[in-house]
Amino acid sequence: MPTQKFAPMTKNFATFDCDAHVTEPPWLWERAKDWLTSAELEALKDTMWFDAESKQLIVNGFAGAGLGSQRIGGNPGEVNVLSLAGPGLKHDIQRTLNVRNLHRETALTKEQAAYIDHQGSYLPKPRLRDMDVQGIDQVMIIPTDIDTYPWIQSAVGAKAMCKAYNDWAYDYCQEDPERLYFAAMLPMQNPKFAEQELYRVADKGCRVGLIRPIDAMGNYPIQPKYSRLWKAMEETGIGLRDASVPRVRIAQTSRLYGATLGCGADPANCYVVGAAALFSDECAELPGRSVVVGRDGADDGLL
Repeated sequence: MPTQKFAPMTKNFATFDCDAHVTEPPWLWERAKDWLTSAELEALKDTMWFDAESKQLIVNGFAGAGLGSQRIGGNPGEVNVLSLAGPGLKHDIQRTLNVRNLHRETALTKEQAAYIDHQGSYLPKPRLRDMDVQGIDQVMIIPTDIDTYPWIQSAVGAKAMCKAYNDWAYDYCQEDPERLYFAAMLPMQNPKFAEQELYRVADKGCRVGLIRPIDAMGNYPIQPKYSRLWKAMEETGIGLRDASVPRVRIAQTSRLYGATLGCGADPANCYVVGAAALFSDECAELPGRSVVVGRDGADDGLL
């Protein structure tokens, strides 16, 4: 059968992906003991923990929480849309595979499911290969279970989870520090903890702090209590990445984790938080502050 051959595509410009999701793998929790103190590890187990035996994420005592980021490697008859992504795998292909799985005789085998599982979502070397295929020079990775972090009810547990994720993300990026960067999760449950974690990741060379602009448990980020965090960002040169999330997902996650529901984080809220960080009285004395509003389909850009 004749095949068409095309010259390799080339480009003469740099490409940076600032919304490069990773799926937090089970070994993030397995290795947490290497990064956390014994007290932090116990706090993590009590608040946001992956149970290896049942293969479930447990958050605030609720089992089966999160988006399923830890289900990696491929399972027969299933399509993991969190890792089934990357070069050539768009939504129409995902839908086709889901239809196949409706019938036992056409359902994907474990080997087929593993073949289409993009390991770059949790391993750096495959990610770099995917970037080469896509023509992407550099990426900034962010967690897929980002919607879970703001609802951790224990501030100590949130501090431990952010520290564990940030250290895992840092190690991920060490495969090629010139191409892989991470945005640090900050425990916004407590401004002092958020400030401490920002200084800690700054020492690791982190350049961006990541928050959701939502009123999770009363912690809407434009409150004056967070002025110490903005001052720390100005001092370290770390930028604020302000990422929105659909309102329906906020309602789902807040109910799931037994937390108080606040306002949504549609693109408008990103701009509210971004503008506050730039022009509020608390931040007026910080000439070096910078904010990036990030969300696909939200007229993203720099404020």
